[in-house]
Amino acid sequence: MGAGRGRRPVRVWRTVHLTLPFLLESKGYLLLVSSLAAIVHIPGLAAYNVAKAGVEAMGDTLRPELKHLGVRVGVAHMTFVDTDMVRGADEHPVFGKMRTGIPLASKVYPLDFAVDKFVGGIRKRRRTVHVPGWIGAMKVFRWVIPHVIEAGSRFSVPKADRAALADVQARGAAASSRATGAGGRADAEKAAGK
Repeated sequence: MGAGRGRRPVRVWRTVHLTLPFLLESKGYLLLVSSLAAIVHIPGLAAYNVAKAGVEAMGDTLRPELKHLGVRVGVAHMTFVDTDMVRGADEHPVFGKMRTGIPLASKVYPLDFAVDKFVGGIRKRRRTVHVPGWIGAMKVFRWVIPHVIEAGSRFSVPKADRAALADVQARGAAASSRATGAGGRADAEKAAGK
C-alpha cells in the first residue's frame, strides 16, 4: 500500500552516500530507520516489508564497515506511531481494519514517545533503537514469526483479498490503492509528474 514505499532503500542509500564524508570527518553516528515490518512480514505489505528489511540489512552491513573508521551505525525498528501515514492507512476501508486485528499492532504509540526513544538512542549511539522495547525481544524469535503469520493468515488473507476486490469495485482501483498520508500522496504526485 502506498506508491513509492518500495524505493526507500535507494533513498536511504543516497542519504548515506551524501552524508558519509561528514560522518567520517566527525566520527559521527548514523541512525537508519527500519520498522517492525523488517521482522514481521505482514501480508499485503510486501513492498514495504522488503524496503524496511533492506534498510535493516544496510545498517547491519555498514556497522562493521564503518566501525574502524570511527563511525557508529544504529538501526531503529518501530511499530505503529501516530503519524500521518499511519492515520491515513487506518482510514483505508480494508487495510485499516486488518492492522487493528493484528496482536501487538493494534496499539498506536504517541509520536513524542518515538521521538524520545530516537533521541536517547542517538545520544548513546545505540546499535539498535526499538519503539517500543518489546520489538527487541521479537528479534530473538524471528525464525518462528513467518510460521505464526502463515498459520494466522489462512483465513484472514482470503477474507482481506475479497474485501480489497470489493473495495476496488466500489471505489475504483485508483482510490483503493492510493498512497497513504501526506508523504505518500506527495510521493505519488511526484511519480506522476505533478
